[in-house]
Amino acid sequence: MRSVIHVVFAASCWPRMKTKQVIDARGMVVTPGFIDMLDQSGHTLLVDGRAPSKIFQGVTTLITGEGESAAPLNDKILAEEGAHTKPAWRTLGEYFAHLQKQGIAVNFGTYVGAATAREMVIGYGDRKPTADELKQMQAIIADAMRRRNGCPRRSFRHRAHGAHPG
Repeated sequence: MRSVIHVVFAASCWPRMKTKQVIDARGMVVTPGFIDMLDQSGHTLLVDGRAPSKIFQGVTTLITGEGESAAPLNDKILAEEGAHTKPAWRTLGEYFAHLQKQGIAVNFGTYVGAATAREMVIGYGDRKPTADELKQMQAIIADAMRRRNGCPRRSFRHRAHGAHPG
């Protein structure tokens, strides 16, 4: 059986109810997990999905993809990066499936990095894209959005242990 916090009350508001355990948190800070909106752990999670450097700081949700993202990938970007091993994914959906199979200890989401779309089309060159190249970059982003980045196609609501979804 897993431990679940059902309710948190300030001591002055504590109702008289039967509980299995009361934790006195006076003098402490009680918070939900923190969200790192500019995370860069997309590749690090592949090495250690436990994410201890985040969890120990109270960070439980990571959003990455600002700039570069771990997917999508194509042959051009892999060649430019000089990848010594071939990743087991090309799309964001495949990347998320890989993470899910491996297991990670945090909530995780990603954008398709604008730099990743650029690198897939023109590589690491320092120049403006042509009109056609810009359309290709836009198509990469649009395709990932259509695929919903590998995310579930329905939303899930958090619910307390034993409660029915609202």
